[in-house]
Amino acid sequence: MNPTPARQAYEQAMRLHRGGRLAEAEALYRQALALGPDDADALFMFGLLNYQTGRLADATTLIRRAIAVIPTKAVYHAHLGTVLLATGNVVEAIRSFHEAIRLNPASAEAHSNLAGALVRTADWNAALGASTIAVQLRPDFAEAHYNRGIALLRLNRADGSIEHFRRATELRPNYADALNGLGAALQTIGRFDEAITLLQHAVALQPSLVEAMNNLGNALKNIGRREEAIAAFRQSLAIQPNAWDVRNNLGVALQEAGSFDEAIDQYSQALRTNPNQIELLYNLANTLKAKGALQEAADAYRRAIALKPDYFEAHNNLGIVLREAGRLDEAVAAFRAALAIRPNAPEALNLGNALAARGDIPGFTAVFEHLLADHPSLDEARLDFSLALLQYGYFERGWKEYEARLRVDRFGSARKFNKPQWDGSDLHGRHILLHTEQGLGDAIQFIRYAPMVKARGGMVSLLCRPELERLLSEVVGIDNVLTDGQPAIPFDVHCPLMSLPKAFGTTVETIPAKVPYLTTDPAQVEAWKRRLNPFTKKRVGLVWAGGQPHSRRRSMPLALCRPLTTIPDIQLFSLQKGGDDVRDKAMIAGMGIIDWTDELRDFTDTAAFVECLDLVITVDTAMVHIPGGLAKPVWIMLPLDADWRWLTHPTHTPWYPTAKLFRQKPATGWEGVISDVVSALNSSRRIP
Repeated sequence: MNPTPARQAYEQAMRLHRGGRLAEAEALYRQALALGPDDADALFMFGLLNYQTGRLADATTLIRRAIAVIPTKAVYHAHLGTVLLATGNVVEAIRSFHEAIRLNPASAEAHSNLAGALVRTADWNAALGASTIAVQLRPDFAEAHYNRGIALLRLNRADGSIEHFRRATELRPNYADALNGLGAALQTIGRFDEAITLLQHAVALQPSLVEAMNNLGNALKNIGRREEAIAAFRQSLAIQPNAWDVRNNLGVALQEAGSFDEAIDQYSQALRTNPNQIELLYNLANTLKAKGALQEAADAYRRAIALKPDYFEAHNNLGIVLREAGRLDEAVAAFRAALAIRPNAPEALNLGNALAARGDIPGFTAVFEHLLADHPSLDEARLDFSLALLQYGYFERGWKEYEARLRVDRFGSARKFNKPQWDGSDLHGRHILLHTEQGLGDAIQFIRYAPMVKARGGMVSLLCRPELERLLSEVVGIDNVLTDGQPAIPFDVHCPLMSLPKAFGTTVETIPAKVPYLTTDPAQVEAWKRRLNPFTKKRVGLVWAGGQPHSRRRSMPLALCRPLTTIPDIQLFSLQKGGDDVRDKAMIAGMGIIDWTDELRDFTDTAAFVECLDLVITVDTAMVHIPGGLAKPVWIMLPLDADWRWLTHPTHTPWYPTAKLFRQKPATGWEGVISDVVSALNSSRRIP
């Protein structure tokens, strides 16, 4: 029987279609359908041609018409699912794939495509089931192995996913999606170098594969190649500017690089089109927090919490920024909200710290006691508990718990020795090695114990940082000074300087407060006196910023110190060390502050200069301890949440008889502290 004209047109269209001559094929499909409007095969194939040329709505209509003619043909339903998936109609696509499977359960392609659609809905278990059947039906089906790898990866079964991604790439060596999946899976188990090689290959094969470029950026970031990671994220965004997850990753990388403003801009751009993406809000808040924009950070955390009320991390970090802002009642409420979500979380230490800052001694004691009962090895909490105890004068237990710092090593300065730590016992016939830890100021403060150690008998050596060597070698009780990097010497016992209060059972009443315990070089002092002789006003040293990353809350901008320059009978001298970020030389000169700090090579030079000043005004940094240890007047400007060592007295400290404290108040911040200092200077005709 001869084919009808409609069938002839259809068959000729098919030949052209297979040969890639799509425009000619389209004309003939139209001719065939004009002659036979209900030809299911012509409707279906013309639908596929429309799909191939990006006309998804027309493709959907044509394939649905084919199904209406022959509803039992599985291949029609399977390809309708593919077209619907391309339009973003995932739910309808899944229905079509299920119908295709009902009609032809042996179709590996339908099972695999169903798995791919289920991946789009994050139904990982169902996707795993469908892809498993596809692989069983057709073990050499690369796409089925790929979809099974994706499902396993999302179910945190990295080893299984790697196996199937590898099989997919063996079956199709240039399968960019599978190479991307394999690279992503290898990242999860820390095999970053392999991952990078695979992801680079995927990107070379398919430069528009944004997911691979994004994964490459993450892998590079994870091994510290941050600039390359940032470049990869930027390249991804050039292809797909609205990819919020890529913009989020770029923001994280920029934040880690310290480019806070640019990171904030990336998060903000992504949030304009994705305002309810909780991860973006949380990372924005974290960056604002790192920048010190506390109110904005709190607002962003609250937006994240509004979208996800059980977001533990957001509640906890909200409490941290509120505490740093001095809003202690709100901080306590935020921490309690976090703990209502995870009652036994180690982060309860943040609640303990907030209660301590608020002065609630029974409250912080109960929180830390409960936390340590649940987590006895949580030395971070034990250390924070010790700091609260010490701040409020509970020295006996405080010093004991403070030993946790040696296990936590929060400042990366704890030294390890294979000899026992000294317990305060008699030292006759023994050699003890004292050693510094934490900051330079801590060493200068606690070296005061050296004469007491020497009084127990024995040889006393000190191991310290090089910049302290000359200053500390003159302290009474020290027989020998070594610096880091010098050859070790034999000794019998050792003791970190900040463990000496425990060894001596120091209480608030028995703090060794005899000053001076530091000495200066007489020749240097005379040289400074001659140089300072022309300055007839009172000579006041000034420090406005700490030198460590954790010193931000203890520091203030130089500009806030300007009122000090208006007092007519004082001359300010900078004692500020650091880089251009804290030492704006033009501003220093413009404020009439004399800056000779480049001539101060170490703390011995600094001590000689301080000896010739009438007063030092400083934030809480190492400089506090030079005038304090020399028995020189020192006024210490403290943040609201001051360090434990300054205890709770509003103006005085038992550590330094010549010191006066100026504490922040919640409502006035550093401006209030400077105002108090100016008032104190103006109220006395002589500097105490």
